[in-house]
Amino acid sequence: DFFPTHPSITEALLDREKLSGTILEPACGAGDMSKVLLDYGYDVCSTDLVDRGYGTSGIDFLNDKQFSKLSYDCIVTNPPFRLGLEFVLKAKDIARHKICILNSTTFLNGIERYEKLWMDREFPLKKVYQFAGRCSFRKKGHILPTGGYMSLCWYVFQRDYKGKAEIEWILPEPNKIEW
Repeated sequence: DFFPTHPSITEALLDREKLSGTILEPACGAGDMSKVLLDYGYDVCSTDLVDRGYGTSGIDFLNDKQFSKLSYDCIVTNPPFRLGLEFVLKAKDIARHKICILNSTTFLNGIERYEKLWMDREFPLKKVYQFAGRCSFRKKGHILPTGGYMSLCWYVFQRDYKGKAEIEWILPEPNKIEW
């Protein structure tokens, strides 16, 4: 489940969504996403369960007791997709303002996610940024072949947001997003 996020994927989010305050990246891996957040001038705390050479390792976001005592303004992460629901639910306990989760388009599907995420009125889904093409990831330090194998979205949750969730498309930009 370790697929480092290509910088262009994080840049696509940050070019569209304004964040503020402190940011937690709880599945930082080798720091690919955190480094982009830092380049954009954000104050970032980077942690991960596994030591991949970046951030503070050995911290299990889903089970670590110290996270229940902390709060951050925003959480931005590319968690293991199979743990997406758990990551969002935990993030809602910690984040004060926004949560931005990268996951597959199929993350929208499922009764449990419908009931626990999409119908939440306190920390609702605000926007889905759908990539119009298939993005490339990195595996073992190398960018996978162009045109990846999975359809991806950024899911943005915002505390106390009123209104319906919106969808916005991220189109390929020459020389920027790896497609």
